[in-house]
Amino acid sequence: MDSNMKIESKAMTGTRNGVRSGADYIASLQDDRSVWIDGERIKDVTVDRRFRGAIQSIADLYDMRRLPARAWVCPSFSRAPPRTCAAGAT
Repeated sequence: MDSNMKIESKAMTGTRNGVRSGADYIASLQDDRSVWIDGERIKDVTVDRRFRGAIQSIADLYDMRRLPARAWVCPSFSRAPPRTCAAGAT
C-alpha cells in the first residue's frame, strides 16, 4: 500500500481540523446496523423517536467541540473555577 495514499471516509466529510461534526456522527449511524427493541427492528435509529433525542444530544456535543477556543466553557465537577476549552480538548 502506498504510504502517500489518502483515504477518505464518507462519515467524516465535514471535519474541521480532524474533529468530527454532529452531522458526521449522525451520518455514521445511518447504515445497515441491526438494532432491535421490543421485538421490532429499527431501520434508522436517527429518526426513531426512542433514539433521536439521545443521538441529537451526542451530535450537539460533537458540534460544541468544533467551536473556536473560548467559545464554550468545559464543565467542572470540582469547586475549581471553570476552564475554557479549545476545540478538540478533552
